[in-house]
Amino acid sequence: MMREMFVGGRLKQTEIPSKLTPDEGLETVYRYADFYEIEITEESALVINQLTQSDPFYIASLLRSDWRERDFSTKAGVIKTLDYEVRNRKGELFGTWSEYIYSTIEAVNDRYAKQILLFLSRKREKECTRKEISDHLQGKLLERELEKKLNALEAGDLITQGSSNFRYRGIPDDILDLIFRSLYEEEIHGKIPDVAAELTASISSSLKYGAFVQNGTNVKGLLRKSI
Repeated sequence: MMREMFVGGRLKQTEIPSKLTPDEGLETVYRYADFYEIEITEESALVINQLTQSDPFYIASLLRSDWRERDFSTKAGVIKTLDYEVRNRKGELFGTWSEYIYSTIEAVNDRYAKQILLFLSRKREKECTRKEISDHLQGKLLERELEKKLNALEAGDLITQGSSNFRYRGIPDDILDLIFRSLYEEEIHGKIPDVAAELTASISSSLKYGAFVQNGTNVKGLLRKSI
């Protein structure tokens, strides 16, 4: 929108991170849990914070879940609830992202655009060159066609520009990756992602009660005193 309003204008673009620090994220989990009057444990708070990557929107959306079987009292319960929300087409998480994805990808809504999204999302921790993307598509798009699709996806904030105009990368967002694949992986790769299994595998083995108190600070204790 800003690009359309100020074509050719000089704008300073300041990136505002959407995610909080891990400590801020954990504090946010407790604050939302208190606000929504939800009982959580030290372990489940850590799990929520890790799986949402300390993203306040994801934290709030997860704790607002109206699923009848929602459970935030255990690690398994958090995973089961997030699994449902990622795949629930009427839920806030899936609904918000899928609507945005559909509207953004409409101009390039074909198999190649979906392949590009899945490829870059899977490799979201690194930059990929246009040649690497072209090779993944087995050279089935002309250079100008590929660049046009990449530019459209980048303008829609579904991928980002890398360190040069020849490089691109996926959005570093684990939940968005799961939603991408819930939408397109069966169509493109012929398999349905096991979201619950992937969420379970992503939980660090260090998520134990002892890891809850870090640097001598008991987050829950501080929050209970401040609220």
